[in-house]
Amino acid sequence: SRYIWAMVSKEHFDEMSVDMEKAYIPMPPFQEGVELVGLEPGCDLFGFFYSLEEQAWIPWMQTIPKYDVPRGAKYEEIVVPSVDSVRLVYIFQLLVTNDKHVLCPGPTGTGKSVNIALWLQKQAPDNFMATFISFSAQTHVNQLQDLIDSKLEKRRRGVYGPPAGKKMVLFIDDLNMPLKEYYGAQPPIELIRQWHDHRGWFNRKELVKFNIVDVIMVSAMGPPGGGRTFITERLKRHYSTTAYADFSDAALTQIFNVISTFFFQTFDEKVQALLPSMISSSIDVFKTALEDLLPTPAKSHYLFNLRDIWKVFLGICSLSPKKSNDPLSVTRCWCHEVQRIFGDRLTDQGDLKWMREQLDKHVIQDFAMTPETVFETERLIFASFMTTELDNRVYEEITNVQSMKEMVEEYLEDYNNVNTITMPLVMFLDACEHCSRICRVLSQPSGNVLLLGVGGSGRQSLTRLSSFMNEAECFQIEVVKGYGMVEFKEDVKKCLMKCGVEDKVQIFLFCDTQIAKEDFVEAINNVLNSGDVPNLYATEDFESISTSCRALCQQLGMQPTKANLFSAYLTRVKKNVHVTLAFSPVGDAFRNRLRMFPSLVNCCTIDWFHEWPAEALYSVAKQQLVGANVELPDLEGSLRMFQMIHQSVETFSKEFLRKTNRNVYVTPTSFLELLSSFRQILADKRDQVDTQRKRYSVGLTKISDAEEAVAGLQQMLVEKKPALEATNKEVGEMMIVIQKDKAAAEEVSVAVAAEEQAASVKAEEVQVVKDDAQRDLDEALPALDEAVQCLRKLKKDHIQEIKVLANPPGGVKLACEACCVMFGLKPVKKQDPGGSGKKIEDYWETSQKVLLSDPKKLLDDLMEFDKDNIPENRINLITSYMERDDFDPAAIKKASIACEALCMWTRAMYKYHFIAKAVAPKRAMLKKAEEELGECQEKLEQAQDKLREVQDKIAKLEADFNGAVAKQKELADDMNLCEVKLERAHKLIGGLGGEKARWRQNVKDLTAQLDLLPGDCVVAAGMVSYVGPFTSAIRTQSEELWRSELVKNDMAHNEGCNMFSVLGEPVKIQQWVVASLPNDALSIENGIIIDRSRRWPLMID
Repeated sequence: SRYIWAMVSKEHFDEMSVDMEKAYIPMPPFQEGVELVGLEPGCDLFGFFYSLEEQAWIPWMQTIPKYDVPRGAKYEEIVVPSVDSVRLVYIFQLLVTNDKHVLCPGPTGTGKSVNIALWLQKQAPDNFMATFISFSAQTHVNQLQDLIDSKLEKRRRGVYGPPAGKKMVLFIDDLNMPLKEYYGAQPPIELIRQWHDHRGWFNRKELVKFNIVDVIMVSAMGPPGGGRTFITERLKRHYSTTAYADFSDAALTQIFNVISTFFFQTFDEKVQALLPSMISSSIDVFKTALEDLLPTPAKSHYLFNLRDIWKVFLGICSLSPKKSNDPLSVTRCWCHEVQRIFGDRLTDQGDLKWMREQLDKHVIQDFAMTPETVFETERLIFASFMTTELDNRVYEEITNVQSMKEMVEEYLEDYNNVNTITMPLVMFLDACEHCSRICRVLSQPSGNVLLLGVGGSGRQSLTRLSSFMNEAECFQIEVVKGYGMVEFKEDVKKCLMKCGVEDKVQIFLFCDTQIAKEDFVEAINNVLNSGDVPNLYATEDFESISTSCRALCQQLGMQPTKANLFSAYLTRVKKNVHVTLAFSPVGDAFRNRLRMFPSLVNCCTIDWFHEWPAEALYSVAKQQLVGANVELPDLEGSLRMFQMIHQSVETFSKEFLRKTNRNVYVTPTSFLELLSSFRQILADKRDQVDTQRKRYSVGLTKISDAEEAVAGLQQMLVEKKPALEATNKEVGEMMIVIQKDKAAAEEVSVAVAAEEQAASVKAEEVQVVKDDAQRDLDEALPALDEAVQCLRKLKKDHIQEIKVLANPPGGVKLACEACCVMFGLKPVKKQDPGGSGKKIEDYWETSQKVLLSDPKKLLDDLMEFDKDNIPENRINLITSYMERDDFDPAAIKKASIACEALCMWTRAMYKYHFIAKAVAPKRAMLKKAEEELGECQEKLEQAQDKLREVQDKIAKLEADFNGAVAKQKELADDMNLCEVKLERAHKLIGGLGGEKARWRQNVKDLTAQLDLLPGDCVVAAGMVSYVGPFTSAIRTQSEELWRSELVKNDMAHNEGCNMFSVLGEPVKIQQWVVASLPNDALSIENGIIIDRSRRWPLMID
């Protein structure tokens, strides 16, 4: 009553006063004569606006133009006004335009952030500059201060604010999210409170106060609870509070009726008639989920808000009238969307059963259909990827699940052909359905998905495949040593820049194993919430953002200011980036993150990966074993056993949890480990058994070979005895022949030695004569060589120069005369120029016409002159020239170089003649001696040939003899060896005679053992892979169950096979016991598991 200041109805006043007095509540006063124009009795006063102009109360919805969805509007762009939103936006606008700070608390999904953001972006005055900040549990005060400082400009010394003439509206979303520190304060909130109290804060570097002006604070927050806290009253007092309440059913119905009517206006009337039922049923499912599906520590993601209803209709409004224009298809789509939004996050069969009951109830009550008609197939799936062309895709029901599986496998094959890192996935039906769910979310605007499942369930692989199916790039960080927040923000910026600047669709895949710091999750939370991370971009990044988003800003009808350009950039980022989170629900970390970062649930569609069904286990096991070429006598039985072992361990783990309150997580990775362990153990055991079998087989072969060898050796002795006797006789005969031939060869050798001695003496005599003659010749040869060298230097031009001389010098004439004499040329008879009247001999004319007429021929004649046969008359004629002093090469050189050579040549021929004449008798003697030496050499060669022939004959005889002796020795050795082998073989056969039968039986048993190994190894691999965390009782129970299943599946195995009998090595176990391992069954089993496990063992003591 303290909020009601008057009552205007006397009737109601009298009725209520009695009840109020009983409750001891004071009644407000009664005001007479008050008329409320426009209000009817029973109206809600809060639903009306008092117009001063009309002096009447007007419903809030009449204060704005009637809302019609714009033509061509996209689902995510439609914001339908309601009474609450119009009323609250009006109050918000009134307060903010009068410089009042506003706080808007309210539940998630009631439109707080959307209404405020829309007003700031499109309806705010031009001098208002909006800045958006989202708080999370990990928001740091320093980052907040730096972010706000970066938006401010310096006005004057110590005073900062937005650009001159502007007012900055600082909108902080999720104000109460920051964690409380040790002393209970929330530093980011304290910074905001400091501004409210002191209108500024201190610069952390210079420790100077910044006075911050022209700032209006606007905040929104959810009710305390979960990760949200109570904010301090000292901050709250600065705000005017306008609270958002949950939408009423009427408001929700009105909102979704407007949206669905717009999208279904082209559908059949029967389909449009279903819209009210779909809206009311969706609201009812949402409310029932809030009441029944409460969050617990094991189901901390059971958080629902009004966005879930929005997501349901997002899927329904994606239908095409060409494909789904009948009530049954649309009803199925509604059931499908409700399952996707509400049912895909459910974790156990009880909750899934609840979901199905809700659907069945509404199908019967609201849609007047039977569940059997709606759910005629086991899996209800709507998708658009059945067409590979992205532009022609239509969201429709997939009626043939097998066709969907084949299409997904085709996409997978294309992915592996395109990418270097392939994914050998088995696309069983559950995996295909998860793939369709991920594709569905990724194809939706701002579609983000939270995949919850244990390791190995295929979350990352299916995300990559779904990205490929949607023709989008999958972006994933790579955490290496030293990877921190700086590197992470750089990777996030790279991804967001591709979305906003290059306008490319990016699937940001992020796993909880990549969370090196919790700050990573805060950045992801900001991307989910607003598409931005505080302090992410550098100055040069803003330049590229402004360039790429200018046209987009104009299309959105906004002025291309810096703030609007960045807002347009964020719009494009939110359109193109799709965050896919692959988290494990195990442990406290997941629950804490959901509490601290609410956008992980609020902004994501959740898909829970359940345990692999029997069909998945069978398919994966078959692919692994067939792909590895594992040969098994009963493949089908082995596959059923793997399937049964995994499912039985899941059952044992639940029983173990109930008894001991300890969780044992049975994951798909465990199943893959089972298959890997089986392959390894089977290969090792087959090698071990095959090695033993081969050893016995080799022993049997050796015994058989020895028996055959004995018979062969005896036959060899019989055959080689005659050959040995014949060889002995042959050797004796050859020895006599060799001795006779050696005596004859000795006689020939003596005769040859005498011939060699005579030839040697004769050769020495010939050499003495030859050396004497050569000595004489050596005197003339230097002069001759010098003359030849001189001649070689002569050129035809030199001789031509002599020939054309009309009056040659005396030296030239003298040299030419000497040459004419040597060649026997006749001189010309001429009158004596001295006047004596006598004729004189003139060689110059002869020289010109004959000797020098052809220079080349002259040079050839000089070089080829027969110096050994010079006539005596020419020697007599040339002697007079030799005695003359002026016939000297040095003197003639002054006249002509050519004549110098002619002079030297003449003198050399003259000198050579006399030396050759003196040497002639010696040459005759030499010739005769050489002839005699030749005869001696010929006789010697004949004797040597005869000796060589005899020696060759002896060598051949000796070689034959040696061969015969070797053959004789070989035969003797062979016979001795045969006798030794016979003796040893008899001993071997005698000693191993009793082992032969036993070894043959062992080979037979080991061959049979090879067929029993697969069954034994299945049990051993199951024990190694799964039972480590269990107690001894459950281990024994597991082995007994698995052995009974082997019998049921008719799989051959050893009776009572267990891990100890298959993998236990007595020698190794004894070493463990010596090293202080307790000698009990459980400890020995643990030792075997550690010894044979491929992964790191987890020890729980």
